[in-house]
Amino acid sequence: MKKSIVAVSLVAMLVMACSNTKETKSGYKYNVVREGDGKLPTTGQILVLNMTFKDSKDSIWSDSRKADFPTMVQKQDTVPQGDIVLEVFQILTKGDSVTFQVSTKDLFEKTFKSPIPPGVDSVGVFTFQIGVTDVISEEDAKKMQAEFMAKINEKEALKQQEQLASDTVIIDNYLKNKSIVAQ
Repeated sequence: MKKSIVAVSLVAMLVMACSNTKETKSGYKYNVVREGDGKLPTTGQILVLNMTFKDSKDSIWSDSRKADFPTMVQKQDTVPQGDIVLEVFQILTKGDSVTFQVSTKDLFEKTFKSPIPPGVDSVGVFTFQIGVTDVISEEDAKKMQAEFMAKINEKEALKQQEQLASDTVIIDNYLKNKSIVAQ
């Protein structure tokens, strides 16, 4: 009996010693999955993120990895009191990967500044998984956005050309089958 208590105690101490749990300035806990370069971004710099967050029912609300453009968050001088999500963003460095949970109530009241939507578990939690892929200047972020918009516009123009070609064939066939002469 004593041996099992000692063994359990040793395992618990080992787990605590290996824990990568850290705290923000206000005492909010987050888990470090991977540490980055350790160089805190300066005010105004942009964190380029892969970010997923899901509710307590495991429903994914957002997954930036499936988007065409990464999530970007600007480093700020100050963070609104109680905004846990922004507080965690402020201490991340390039290469960091973290996970943390925020109560539904705090997330909607302090981060989203909106009421909890109907059907959302008001006593649940949201789990965030964030990886910082880069830290860039505002100028570089604007260039990245411009390049993204150019690619989107190019894709849309190609879709419009394909649609016009398809529509032209359909209209020509209709006119031919109905023996209609277009003017």
